[in-house]
Amino acid sequence: MRGIVKRAGTNANEHLEGSRFIAWQLCKLAAGGCRERLSAVQFYRLQVDRPPSEQTRWAKALRWVIRGSRLQPSDRAAKLQSGSPPGAGHAKPGLGTTLACILFCLILLPAIASADLYEEAVRADQEGIPEVSIQKLRTFLSAPGAEHVAEAKLLLAKCLLATNQPAAALQVLDPETLNSIFGRRLNAEALLRSGRWAEAETMWSEIVKDPNIGGDIVEPRLGLAEAQQQLGATHEALQSLSPLIKDQTLSDARPFLMTAELELQLSDFKGAEDLLAKVNHPDRFQAAQKEALSGRLSLVTGDLDAAEKSFRQVLTFESGQGSRVATIARLGLANTYIARKEYEEAESIVEKMIGEQAQTENLPDLFQALYSIYLLEQTPSLADLTRWAQEDPKQVGSDRPVLAQFYLGKLELKIGSHTNGLNLLRQFIADHGSHPLASAAVIALAQQLNADGNFGEAVGIAKQWLAANSDTSSADRAGVQEVLADALVQEKNLSSAFELYTQLSQEATPSQGRFLYNAAVCALRLGNDTLYRQSAEALARLAKTESERAALEFEKAMLEAKNGSAIAEKNLRQFLVDFPEDSHRSRAHLALAEIAFTQSPSDHSRLKSELTQVAADDSVTQEEKARLEFFAAADDANQSIATVSRLVQDFLQKYPHSHFRPEIRIKLGEVYFRQDDYPNAQTQFELVSEEDPDSPLLETALFLAGEAARKSLNSSSMDHAVELFEDVYKINGSLRYRARLEQALTKRQALQDREAIVLLNDLLNQNIPADIRCEAMDAKGDAQFTLGSKDEAEYREAIKTFDSLAALEGVSAVCRQSALYKKAKCYEKIGQWDEALTAYYDVLSIDYGAPGEIWYFRAGFDAAQILESKKSWASAAAIYQKLAATPSSRAEEAKNRLTRLRLEHFLWPE
Repeated sequence: MRGIVKRAGTNANEHLEGSRFIAWQLCKLAAGGCRERLSAVQFYRLQVDRPPSEQTRWAKALRWVIRGSRLQPSDRAAKLQSGSPPGAGHAKPGLGTTLACILFCLILLPAIASADLYEEAVRADQEGIPEVSIQKLRTFLSAPGAEHVAEAKLLLAKCLLATNQPAAALQVLDPETLNSIFGRRLNAEALLRSGRWAEAETMWSEIVKDPNIGGDIVEPRLGLAEAQQQLGATHEALQSLSPLIKDQTLSDARPFLMTAELELQLSDFKGAEDLLAKVNHPDRFQAAQKEALSGRLSLVTGDLDAAEKSFRQVLTFESGQGSRVATIARLGLANTYIARKEYEEAESIVEKMIGEQAQTENLPDLFQALYSIYLLEQTPSLADLTRWAQEDPKQVGSDRPVLAQFYLGKLELKIGSHTNGLNLLRQFIADHGSHPLASAAVIALAQQLNADGNFGEAVGIAKQWLAANSDTSSADRAGVQEVLADALVQEKNLSSAFELYTQLSQEATPSQGRFLYNAAVCALRLGNDTLYRQSAEALARLAKTESERAALEFEKAMLEAKNGSAIAEKNLRQFLVDFPEDSHRSRAHLALAEIAFTQSPSDHSRLKSELTQVAADDSVTQEEKARLEFFAAADDANQSIATVSRLVQDFLQKYPHSHFRPEIRIKLGEVYFRQDDYPNAQTQFELVSEEDPDSPLLETALFLAGEAARKSLNSSSMDHAVELFEDVYKINGSLRYRARLEQALTKRQALQDREAIVLLNDLLNQNIPADIRCEAMDAKGDAQFTLGSKDEAEYREAIKTFDSLAALEGVSAVCRQSALYKKAKCYEKIGQWDEALTAYYDVLSIDYGAPGEIWYFRAGFDAAQILESKKSWASAAAIYQKLAATPSSRAEEAKNRLTRLRLEHFLWPE
């Protein structure tokens, strides 16, 4: 079954490991920071809207409200502060016309202009020192009776955005500031840079539709497109940009560059190329952007020489270490080397950039790229990563050491020491629980613990982090909550997992359908039809979820089949009708074939019909189909052993490492066993231990091998059978006690009764099931009875054993009859005829039922023989009469004996 669908990795780029990552990383790095998806609007934001001469003093004061291109200002080296959100960086000057409107409002407020603190804050911001401006504005706003608070808060929010503090900006932007279109723009930008994509999309959508927006529609549409892209709605992002692309009067190159980026992501290479061709008069910075996109286009289309040329050309435009365009170009070069399988050259480029930039907002992207390159190498050296992880934060800042610690832990898990990787991630979470990468560390650690089967620790780590980080971003919390839900599923805590998946599905995210699907699967496994319908109906209301709905119907039908439900076949056939093109179609036919095979009796005609409809479209389906074909042949009495054996050889030749190999071996051994070919059966069973020693079927295989060896009836085979049963006993599985019993029975078979009694005593001293206890006591009594032929005392020991067995609580009537009968035989052997007669009579007193008929008649005939030997003719006749009145095939024999006795001794009733 498909079961719970898990996230691909700790974040959106976790599954893009290796060579696939860096090409994708180029556009992501351009977006600013380590956001999960392309933030093209960040890369293409306007730098200036009008010449500096046209900007008022107030316009210059607010020029940092929107970050423009999000590249580093040439006169400032932005630093990624520990704890700042991924992707945050200082902005490029440039709200232009939009911000001039805000400043126009400020010009009308002389009280603000005359306030010393406010003037100083404006001046500090003009001079490119927003940190000072923030402090002065906070002091100004905290003073009692401060006037024009809304305008001051707008400026403060703008400065907070410029210093990578979008969360703080959101706190400043209260309802009063949001009354203006300008306040809402700041709010939308802060939401965007906080990773609150859905809220940002809503806000930008409202701004785009606002009739008071004025003539500046480019920024809102770029913001809206970015938010949609972050939500995975690439096509919707293109629609948002479409009016700008169609505007013949628009000279702004940013929409064209961003749309080309999106087309590249959708693999529309021709569309991307056409859009880039329309960027005719870019400025120096836009020319670098265009060339970087051209390099990416050449890279993905396989023209590596052209890609290398483009990326090197970008470096002639932007050569500074802190330039994000230069970083993109260098990563492009690294990816070109990767495409040529020159991994060491790619590694050198990225390691050099990291070594030169201890404090830069590019570091998260560079470390992720280096991580991907390391995964591609056979035996990468982690020396640089280890050295960076051990650096003193007081000397180089905290960014590089922290990032190195995180990726070193992940790499150790992947290609190094598993234990060391787990410990490094545990330590990272303990030391940096509030770091932006802490959630990714929790997710990576919890996923690995789940894979290792340590579900309890995974649950504990996730819960602890969530409790300690209640204020972190919803995206980070959702990632940890999902891996927590996955661990709860593994712990069989399906109710809690259902609640978490349902909670996660409340947000309109790209994962909403997956969360609803998982919730529905949990409800299915809980057997709660109400909760299942609730989740399934919510899933059906979502657009573009046909694949999830199909998978859910398939999962439901397969679970019913697994549980033996009578409606499983009907629902599987309905699934084939409702989703005729679904990828699970072949597996549905395979399930129907298995239903036909497992029903009693098997419907071989329907089995063959279903198997013909199983398309061999993937190796897994082919393998399962071949497995079922073998099992059908193995159970067909008309198939020769040679045919069945050949099917096994063909299967194992085609799938030499199949996880079905143990059961295939066991089934072939069973076929040999049924035909009394015990040596070949034993060989097949023992091959399981040689080929698949970790198989869950190992215990069964060894047990059956012991039975086959025991059946061979030669001393060496029986000795080997004892060894095999001992191996099963040591596994300590479900067959442990049965193996010990069979071991003792084999000893008896080899005439080693005293050794058998030792094994049986060991077994009886343990807490064993009642049926095995009954068989063990019976076998012990039999062994003592056998030894009694040489030592009469053993008969008395056997009497004690059989007496204890007969008195055993919960013992079946048949087992009690057998024990009493054998007890009587022991009494006969030592000449205690009256005690034997009493024991036989006790057998006759038990309400035996059909299975105990054999012991009833044996005891009756033997009791009558004792009475005849004592010449107690009337008593013997009474026994025979009792037997004759009992419906049985032996009743006639009892009648004949009764008639003979009456004739010989004149015992006719009066």
